Amino acid sequence: MSTPDDDLVKELFARFGFAYYESECLHRGLCNAYVLAPFETPGHVTAPRVDERMAEAFDMTLGQVVEALRPWTPPTFHEQLAEAVDIRNHLAHRFWFERIHLGMTEDGVHGLIAELIGEKTTPSSRTCLRVRTPARALRVHGTTNLASRTEPASRPVEHKTAKSLRLAS
Repeated sequence: MSTPDDDLVKELFARFGFAYYESECLHRGLCNAYVLAPFETPGHVTAPRVDERMAEAFDMTLGQVVEALRPWTPPTFHEQLAEAVDIRNHLAHRFWFERIHLGMTEDGVHGLIAELIGEKTTPSSRTCLRVRTPARALRVHGTTNLASRTEPASRPVEHKTAKSLRLAS
């Protein structure tokens, strides 16, 4: 069991950073979709309405945005998004906590890298590859496809934003 060299450790952190970056790209893309989703036609889009929805969107977590988009997303896409939320939360809150000890050996670092690039399959290793799937689908479908429905599929979702909380107090 040898200790990992600096370049291997840098590779590990770069892979982790890229996986987390992909989740943030998905979050921002979904925020943009949330902004445009309820507008029926381009004529309904106004700068104040976009600004208001933009402020709401960027106050939400990834999970909240996914839930807010539920009325405008097909069930299969929503299932992928829900899985991406789980993966993102795993990366943000549990990946290092559960695995930091593996970074002490070269084999452990190789295993972590394999997990991050999707070559190693463990119950908690649904990382990069699966986070990218909804992100790619969002780019392929574009936000206009999410906004093409004129009626939400279910009740509208209400959100507490920082702005509304400030107004209420």
